Amino acid sequence: MLLDTKPFPDYRFLKLVGKGASGHIYKAIWKPYNKLVAVKVLNTKASKNQRARFLREVKAIARLMHPHIVQIFEVDISNACYYSMQYIDGCTLDPVIKSPKYSIRAKVKLLLKVAKALHYAHGEGFIHRDIKPQNILVSRKGKPLLIDFGFAKNKANDVLVTKEGTTVGTPLYMAPEQALGRQNLLGPQTDVYALGTILYQILAGRLPHNKKSMIEIIRAIVYETPPAPRELNPEVPEALEAVCMKALEKSLETRYRSAGSFADDLDQWVRGSKLEHLTGNSAINLPKVSDEDEDGDDSSEVEVPVAPDNEGFWSRVWRLVFGWFPRRGASPPRGREKARPRRG
Repeated sequence: MLLDTKPFPDYRFLKLVGKGASGHIYKAIWKPYNKLVAVKVLNTKASKNQRARFLREVKAIARLMHPHIVQIFEVDISNACYYSMQYIDGCTLDPVIKSPKYSIRAKVKLLLKVAKALHYAHGEGFIHRDIKPQNILVSRKGKPLLIDFGFAKNKANDVLVTKEGTTVGTPLYMAPEQALGRQNLLGPQTDVYALGTILYQILAGRLPHNKKSMIEIIRAIVYETPPAPRELNPEVPEALEAVCMKALEKSLETRYRSAGSFADDLDQWVRGSKLEHLTGNSAINLPKVSDEDEDGDDSSEVEVPVAPDNEGFWSRVWRLVFGWFPRRGASPPRGREKARPRRG
């Protein structure tokens, strides 16, 4: 492990677990609290854009404190340029939604929690702009955590950071306005479209637009309507299909106005309520479930086995996740609400 550990006196590095273009990720012990963490160290040769993304992430996570957004412990941008965060045993959402082991309902419940976390982030003024299964971790106990706010846009202060006509994000999950580079139109509904794309994957077993080239993907997102999920999978509940297609509306006027309204309809379906406002059918049979796993309870129908701890796995799992922590010497947080950044 080629790392000069002198700039990190509070950490005992155990092993390298991931590599990226901008830096390396290490499994480590945070010595003051004897806590297992993941430490991302920015490459000393990182580009100006990579450093800018780091700072954008710090500013975002400093204000985002939610049980389904990955918890950040400490950041240093003055010397070694690193951050530490939760070390998660699990995987990204991608293999979970592709696995036949889990029911549609179990997968929808995971997405519901992510949507609530995203609605919270929107309320704090941040647009994620890169929602995709690879940026959602699922812990071994089945708890989803939203990560990677490196492309996040601050609606209040992020003026002209991204030029009009420039596309930012992952093409397969971009909303039409995002694919066209219409930066002035990006908002919470842009992230809602990406949530709808993930829901489509859950229901249909594929992405809405199966295209090979970037140009074909963007053209399809902007101009083509994907086949309804029930055309690909007749077992898809009609109400869920309606939720999905509303999230994938190309027009901002007809798409869900917020991640919260999208989450509300998912929650209604999970609880067994009828979604007459979407389907116009009061006779749709929906699953009857209990209220045992409310938001305050981390129980889940998805239990992810611990994956092999090797570079290949963690390279896929961990993305750029940056954050903030109170000054050194402060008590360790027991929950996100106690990890508020020091102001001033």
